[in-house]
Amino acid sequence: MDYTTFQVGMKVNIEIERGDGNFFFPSKVEDIELGNLVLDIPMKGNQLFHIGLNESVNIHFFKGDSFYYFIGKVVGKKYTPIPVLHVKPASPPIKNQRRDFFRIKVTLKVKISLLDTGEWANGYIKDISGSGALITTNRELKKGDLINLEITLVSKILEVKSRAVRVWKEERSQCSNMYYVAVQFVDIDEVKQDEIIKFVLAEQRKLIKKGYKV
Repeated sequence: MDYTTFQVGMKVNIEIERGDGNFFFPSKVEDIELGNLVLDIPMKGNQLFHIGLNESVNIHFFKGDSFYYFIGKVVGKKYTPIPVLHVKPASPPIKNQRRDFFRIKVTLKVKISLLDTGEWANGYIKDISGSGALITTNRELKKGDLINLEITLVSKILEVKSRAVRVWKEERSQCSNMYYVAVQFVDIDEVKQDEIIKFVLAEQRKLIKKGYKV
């Protein structure tokens, strides 16, 4: 494996597969020793998340403008001066095609345009991932509608073609004219998708630092 990809302080994400699902945690590279990556042991809430020796993990990272992961094996652990895992790569970097792993709850303003009419409406994104989002709007949409979303992520504005895959109203909502719309991004290019994933991971890290579970 080409270790020049990794540098001390580089942000990565650790994926752990368990019987009750897959867990994803932000981490960072603390060192590179004897061909192994030394990574922060992830936290779940206020406790270290248990990862056993010889357990298989997936390490996700960015290289250039693309998203990759490699399969690794936990070959050692230390708890002082900081808790770390020693992970030995068991595969070369694999370009990640499963780009909808990470989803985060947010409140982002979004502009919505129907492709058939070009009319604009305002709304909010309630959660987002690399493959889609949940939005709220007072504009009535129907399942199958094609729309453009103008999404502001920090200082960047992304325009993303999307399809409404589910539309509903909350029966107990105080806003009787508010629609919830689950959308799937359509023909999104890798550059835009990577920008969204980077944003999601950055927001995830902020929440974990504040002690929230994600």
